[in-house]
Amino acid sequence: MTDEQGKVLLPTFISESISHYYFRNNPKLAKEIIEKTNVKGVGVTDGSLASQFIGSTFQQYNFFENQVNVLNKNFTSPIANDWKLIYEYFLDDSTFFENRLSYKIDFAPKRKQDLAFTGTIWIDKATWAISQIDATITKDANLNFVERIKIQQELSPHGKGWFPVKNRILIDVSEISKASAGMLLKFTNYNEKINTENEKLSKFFDKSIEIKPDYNEKDPAFWLKTRPESFSEQEQMAYAMIDSIKNIPTIKRLSSIGLIASTGYKPIFKGVELGNLVSIVALNNLEGLRLRPGFRTNYSFSKKWVLTGFVGYGFKDQQWKYGGEIKSILSRSPWTTLTVKCTRDIEQVGLRAEDISVNPIYSAFLKFGTLMRPYYEDERKIQFQREVSKGITAKFGIRTRTFDPLYDFTFREIPSMGETSPILKQYNTSEVLAEVKFQRDELAIESDNDRISFGAIKAPTITFAYTLGLKNVMQSNFNYHKFLLKYSHSPNLGFLGNTIYKVEAGATLGTVPYPLLKSHLGNESIFLVASSYNLMNSFEFVSDKYLAMRYFHDFEGLFFNKIPLVKKWKWRTFTTGKFLIGNLSQHEIQMNPTLNETGIRSFQSLNNKPYIEMGYGISNIFKVFRVEAIHRLTHLDNVGARKFGVKFSAEITL
Repeated sequence: MTDEQGKVLLPTFISESISHYYFRNNPKLAKEIIEKTNVKGVGVTDGSLASQFIGSTFQQYNFFENQVNVLNKNFTSPIANDWKLIYEYFLDDSTFFENRLSYKIDFAPKRKQDLAFTGTIWIDKATWAISQIDATITKDANLNFVERIKIQQELSPHGKGWFPVKNRILIDVSEISKASAGMLLKFTNYNEKINTENEKLSKFFDKSIEIKPDYNEKDPAFWLKTRPESFSEQEQMAYAMIDSIKNIPTIKRLSSIGLIASTGYKPIFKGVELGNLVSIVALNNLEGLRLRPGFRTNYSFSKKWVLTGFVGYGFKDQQWKYGGEIKSILSRSPWTTLTVKCTRDIEQVGLRAEDISVNPIYSAFLKFGTLMRPYYEDERKIQFQREVSKGITAKFGIRTRTFDPLYDFTFREIPSMGETSPILKQYNTSEVLAEVKFQRDELAIESDNDRISFGAIKAPTITFAYTLGLKNVMQSNFNYHKFLLKYSHSPNLGFLGNTIYKVEAGATLGTVPYPLLKSHLGNESIFLVASSYNLMNSFEFVSDKYLAMRYFHDFEGLFFNKIPLVKKWKWRTFTTGKFLIGNLSQHEIQMNPTLNETGIRSFQSLNNKPYIEMGYGISNIFKVFRVEAIHRLTHLDNVGARKFGVKFSAEITL
């Protein structure tokens, strides 16, 4: 098989589905109910996840809006309010569509590297609506790994608006190297029986995507009767070839490698997978060589229960570590789970995964090298989670933890006694946990026994968490209250680029040792860590009350697209800013008898004086590297304070 440019094609996946798609304009809500699907492809199991990804929900391109989101990039529509800054136009011709006169207009970006389209648009004379559009993103655009993207839409009037009745999307992914293969994706979408009268209540849209229990339809006769258009000769050939191709040993091996790379787990027998592979081996100063094999069960094992666990051993400390978790899926609509967890492992103060919100790869990296303020932790936890309504998820749980330090750590049991207070080295906590997250227009899908959230589309994300510490419950040592509020948003700024800003406020009421407070994450390496303060030293500041604000703005190619020669490199510019203010009460200072622990850098309070970092840099260097110059503007008199630094990271983005 070959494409229209003569390139050889090897078919690996084909899918078709029937769904009902619902949309409400005020407030903007959408829902898709997948009725039937037929999926055939290499590495595909039941097809439910694939059906959700290729359904109407992820194939909505609205050129009436100023920005059209394609592959999570915002492209300026040819009829956007700021069209004069982006496009050039040429009135080509006029034609009739269903007895309606339309003007044919060609358009192209003024700068080929801009995130904009090239193509033709037909404007209905009577209503000035789009009646048809052919829009192409060329390989000149500031986009990685994409040869071209082509979107074709045919629209017709229904009620008070115009709606797409046919969509064709083509995505040509370029070869990463001469020895590798590219990828060609084609989508065709037909919209029929459009009804603008039956408005659904907001409650109806609580779940963005639903799949009917009997969705898996393999009967060829059903699809022959149902398809709006018959398969072309090439499509029929592809459909017939896939079964043969997926049994080729090389293809099966590549499919298996791709699955492992994307999930971190390797199937070992039916229903059970080995992993996470990134955390199986580590090497650090306390444990020496650390081995940590783990497992999890999948959809084949049970549709109601998920079991995960690991066993670890350090050859230097000669200690066993272990962990196990049982999750029961009580309901899928609304998504409701009950989880029981039990672990014993080495953790580091301020670096628990739930405290710094990092991915599994970075969590595994933290187990290498010299561990900072390490301790053994035994954790027992029960948590109930429920999707309360559209975009609102609540969690409630109880937890006990131990703190058994592996470094020089002490605290005063009765701070008010001062020097005469008993000195302790270990403590226990018992906590009641509650959290509510608001994401008004959240998009989420189900993948086997997981609920995958893509976050809010346009609305902000707000999270409120509360922790109650209970003394003398399960041998716990402290009473305290913890409050945490997070706010994040990514507003659409059009051709100016993408902005993400986050605000976080936290407070701990009650006198507790500093490991239970907020240890602000510093970074002394040469690598950029987005969640850290990159010129702050490790454990430089600790707070019981704090307010943190940070922003990241990616200008995409706004500046470099205008510079000859440089624009061909597709470099991008960005700026960052981080602001932190906090305090450490006198009671907390009294509880910790020495802030200068033996052999360890001391920490201190911000004393309500802001810590500020500003940065700027270049990304997409060789499509991978990012470099940032950072200035520290405050607390410059601290020991070891760095006023300026240049740091690096690697990332793969479109």
